[in-house]
Parts: sequence; C-alpha cells; structure tokens
Amino acid sequence: MTESASSSGNVDMEENQFNHSNVKTTALSTCIGLLLHGSIENQEFCVLSHSSKIDEFDYDDDNIKDLLVYLIQNLKSYMIQHVKIQSINNLKLLVAGGAVDEHLLTRQAFSLLNEDINLNEFKELTKDNDDIYLLKI
Repeated sequence: MTESASSSGNVDMEENQFNHSNVKTTALSTCIGLLLHGSIENQEFCVLSHSSKIDEFDYDDDNIKDLLVYLIQNLKSYMIQHVKIQSINNLKLLVAGGAVDEHLLTRQAFSLLNEDINLNEFKELTKDNDDIYLLKI
C-alpha cells in the first residue's frame, strides 16, 4: 500500500493516509477500510487504510489471534513512519466496508478487541512492544 498524496484527504484504493485534520474515501464497497483515530500529546490524528484485499488465506477460526496480530503489525508498520507508537492514547478503530460474505476473518479478528483480551496470550504471539501497546489501547 502507498501513502496517498492527495491534499484533499481523499484516500484511494490501496492507499493509506495519516492526517491531523481529516481523511475520507469515496469508494468503499467490497473493499475494507480501517480508520484509526487517537491523540498524541493532546493533538488529534487519524489514519485511514483503504484496501481491496487483506490476506486471510493463512488463517482460520483456530488462529484468529494470529490474524489480529498480523493486522495490527501492518497498521503499526505504516504508522511508525509518522508517529512514535508509545505516545498514542485515546485510540479508536472503525472497520468498515466489505460485502457481507467477505473479510469475515478480519472482522472476527478485530472483534476480539471488543472482548476482555488476555495480553499474555498475545505476548506469546508477538514480542514487539509496539504491537502489544496497540493491542492494549
């Protein structure tokens, strides 16, 4: 994925954008959009990742936590170009788009964030402090 060069805040397919004001997309259907909103030292930010496909083929219901770690790592790898992960707070995530029968495992993985997460289980899957921090907030 590439970073959107648009100054309008519009994020095209297969692009990401980090912004301190707003981001948007005008084409969300069978693709999936991940919108993160948070603050860093009292300055709000947002990140929109717009993707036609997230590779779910290596995952199934038995290792959905592995998929969540993979998805968090992808978001993190983009975000560290713009921010120090450990300084983020008040983080919110919205997963949007996709046909009803697509991205099922991705939705299930992100729904784990709504549950009472046992961080020790995730620490067995990743030793990266930034991954664990994003999972906690």
